[in-house]
Amino acid sequence: MSQRSDFLSRREVLRRASALGLVAPAASGLGLGLAAMGQAAAAGATGYKALVCIFMAGGNDAMSMVLDTGSSAWQRYDSVRGGVGEIALAAPGTPSKPTSTVLHERLGGALSVTASGGEGLAFHPVMGGVRDLFNAKRLAVTANVGPLIGPTSKANYLSGRAALPAKLFSHNDQQSTWQSFGVEGSTSGWGGQFVDLLMSGNQRAMFSAVSIAGNAVWLNGSTVRAYQMGPAGPVRLGSSTGKLFGSSTVQQKLQAITRTAANPQLLEREHAAVMARAQEAEAVLASGLPVNGPWATAGQSASTDPLLQCIEPDTVWACGAR
Repeated sequence: MSQRSDFLSRREVLRRASALGLVAPAASGLGLGLAAMGQAAAAGATGYKALVCIFMAGGNDAMSMVLDTGSSAWQRYDSVRGGVGEIALAAPGTPSKPTSTVLHERLGGALSVTASGGEGLAFHPVMGGVRDLFNAKRLAVTANVGPLIGPTSKANYLSGRAALPAKLFSHNDQQSTWQSFGVEGSTSGWGGQFVDLLMSGNQRAMFSAVSIAGNAVWLNGSTVRAYQMGPAGPVRLGSSTGKLFGSSTVQQKLQAITRTAANPQLLEREHAAVMARAQEAEAVLASGLPVNGPWATAGQSASTDPLLQCIEPDTVWACGAR
């Protein structure tokens, strides 16, 4: 997640992504307006739904995200995370101290909620919006989730009798396991396999799966190929005005060359096919994602937004986040 001020905050990205038609492993923190993407995919369909996957790639401290506030559980939490170099959250109800130099004192206590079974839970102090959704019964918490081969227990794990995922404790392999049920190098993910079965219901199948995090294995299926958005939205080969170096002919010729394979070699044909799909998708989305869309920095145009500035002043094919 980038900390740059010209990127949207994580909370704003999650808020927008949850409100839009999107199937994506949103591992980047880049603000993108994707409403047109969902509309393009579902045009003509009824009962449209989307699955949004926000994969933190290990960048989430779950131990201080949702907490058990029962007295014995809280004591264990505080004993492990408190003391020297304390990282434990303050107990629910602890008032914040805005002028304190200690982060958790400034934040105040964890935010208490009560689950349906009467169990006491609390969210991290910055998760007030999540707490409100939970209280409104619009959000649920699924705890103790991880990749398993089958049900096991701590005793079976310690005795070596449990069937465990391959290369457990290897961070990159477990990231792949989360997405594909296989270690690093897997080529097909459960998200893509899921979309394989559903993409026929979309008018434009190319938008059935959309990634804003590059080529993510989660969205790879037997048939589906995820449409990859650049950090500034769909990337156009050429100029937004239809002219490259002042000529519409130059732009048209460049686009035609890149989507045509001059030789029968497999790599060249595949490259041309990718370019053709990308140009087709960009043309569909261009009208739905204007220059001053919700993915750009508020109040800025393409000429001033650092996310949209380009190498050549009248071209956008070399755009990207700095």
